[in-house]
Amino acid sequence: RTYQQTTISKLFFLYKVNFFSHPAWIMTCRCVFQTFWNLTFIGGIIKKYEYSMIPYILAENPTMGRKDAFFLSRQLMRGNKWRMFLLHLSFIGWSILSLLTFGILDFLFVNPYQTATDAELYMTLRKNYIRSRAPRYELFNDPQCHISDTDIAHNTLTFCFLSGSAAFPGILHLTRGSLNINNALDAPDLVNN
Repeated sequence: RTYQQTTISKLFFLYKVNFFSHPAWIMTCRCVFQTFWNLTFIGGIIKKYEYSMIPYILAENPTMGRKDAFFLSRQLMRGNKWRMFLLHLSFIGWSILSLLTFGILDFLFVNPYQTATDAELYMTLRKNYIRSRAPRYELFNDPQCHISDTDIAHNTLTFCFLSGSAAFPGILHLTRGSLNINNALDAPDLVNN
């Protein structure tokens, strides 16, 4: 996913507009809540995935309140926590290989690869949520992430399902807000990079 008119200065826009403290406070709350949930082993794992979309939500809308950010993250991950766990599990081979390079591979390749995968998952879940007109969907307001009429008409989106050491293109079919990934090797002309 690339945005043609996005410059490197976009990384520092919170500092430019002097609005860093609010998202930092919400991320601190997330860490505190996660720490308490980690005291219950199973609850900690579940909440890790339930809160996993908060950074992406705040990146899109840094003025959003804490309750809204937590609510939207919970809604996005409803029914998708296990899928995200399996997606993260697919990176275990890369993590083992990274240990052999004393973390260099992790720093240069694996972390950016996994973060890009999580960001693409966020965009997919976000589009499903907006299409379903679920509660508070209007809070997703980044014009760079606009859902086009073509996406709505075709009801499909391109998604790159990254699996461990291999990435293969897939077509994402959206039905009732759920996430279905089919192998697109039969239809490579439908996949846009």
